[in-house]
Amino acid sequence: YVNRVEGLYAEHLINWKKRKNLLATSMDETFNEVKDTKALRATSYLEALVSENIKMFYPFKDIEKCKNGVAVRNIPGKTTSKARQVLAIKSKSRDTNWHHAEDALILVTLSRGWQNRLHRMLKDNYGKSETELTQLWQKFTPHIEGLAISEYMKEAYERFMSSGENSLWYRDMYGGYRTVSYWINRKPLSASSHKDTVYSPKHNVPTLRKSIGEAFNGLNVITNRHKLNSHTFMKLYEKEIRSKLWYIHFGNTNDPVMRAIDERAKTIAQLIDSFILKDAQHDKALDEQYKEALHMLLLQPIIIDGKQLRKVRFIYNKLNGVKINRGLVETDKNMVGIFVEKGAKKLTISRMDVNNAHKLEQNDNGLRIYLNEMIYFYSEKKLLHYGCLRSYVESSGKIALFNPRFPATPKKQPQIFSTGSQIKQVGVGSATGIIKVHLNLNGELKSYQKFGVVPREFEDQFRKECDYGGMEDNTHH
Repeated sequence: YVNRVEGLYAEHLINWKKRKNLLATSMDETFNEVKDTKALRATSYLEALVSENIKMFYPFKDIEKCKNGVAVRNIPGKTTSKARQVLAIKSKSRDTNWHHAEDALILVTLSRGWQNRLHRMLKDNYGKSETELTQLWQKFTPHIEGLAISEYMKEAYERFMSSGENSLWYRDMYGGYRTVSYWINRKPLSASSHKDTVYSPKHNVPTLRKSIGEAFNGLNVITNRHKLNSHTFMKLYEKEIRSKLWYIHFGNTNDPVMRAIDERAKTIAQLIDSFILKDAQHDKALDEQYKEALHMLLLQPIIIDGKQLRKVRFIYNKLNGVKINRGLVETDKNMVGIFVEKGAKKLTISRMDVNNAHKLEQNDNGLRIYLNEMIYFYSEKKLLHYGCLRSYVESSGKIALFNPRFPATPKKQPQIFSTGSQIKQVGVGSATGIIKVHLNLNGELKSYQKFGVVPREFEDQFRKECDYGGMEDNTHH
């Protein structure tokens, strides 16, 4: 039986998975395929999209490669995982953003010829230990500037962490400093920029037709029946329904529709008072009658001239409206950044979202800072906070920043940036100055912009930390 299986494998009639399962003496020795999950399918789809885009736009020197895409290869994760083992690279860690550089270095080594040799070696030496496979593969191990790739990665990681976890910067392999460069989105109308509801610009006022029955149900009269009397109910009705009706906005209170709605509200108020007089709150049977009477009244249609009133026009004076072909839509307050202006003594910070971004972009008297851009906040006495912009709460004057060298999830961020469950909100109301950092795609500092008052000693500390101006003579930069 064993000879038969080995013969089929030698003639390439079965693959190594089938061979392993046929020769297994227990279920523990069989090969179990990883189940296809939603996340894996999504990753595969994204990989295919990225691959097609690179094939179209990457400037290959050989024009034919642009046409047929042979210069772009999709390498499965199992291949990089096995390459990691035979190259003696330690297990992948996602605690920092360093693992992206690890993957990039491994992909660099996987030329088509190198990958084919790896597959042949694994096939010819099936069943051998990882130690034996690593020794067999030593002669094919790539080197970078005389170092084996595993040694190069070890040295690079030590440099990545050389400034500690609280620093935004790290020392690269050329002796300079850099950080992780994030993509900056300056487009205010991104993601779901507006809600689906369309409002009609009736007489230049945003209006929306809504069910009057649902509006009365939204007052929660049945739930709060023992907290309301006729007076408090009418105040609630005035605030939540009547004041928002289009008829009231234009003073048309004699309209039959308006009179019918007011009459329904008065009927509910009278019903509430009638059961208060009967002390329904302390009589269970009477209270059940009270609930049923309110329920039936709320279900009863409002009739005008023999027709049921279903929907009426409500106005929205405070609507953050964006004009579209069919009318107006209400915008979501998606934050895109902050806008900083100089005050009498301190900086004034306001939130930029989809409602005001276009207007603030025309204002040249302040500093615009977009999400993921790197900034340092200073008062006259100290560095207040630093990192890449995550969010800003205008009411409290607190800002959330994160360290780009680590994953943006709060659990992975250092303690100075995170509580563990969320990115820390730090007050910057006393800020007198800001340094905004401009990076290139490699994370190297191109320049920085100073806004407001930044004490000279703090600016010098910043320049020293990122080695600004110290690499002019370095031929690698």
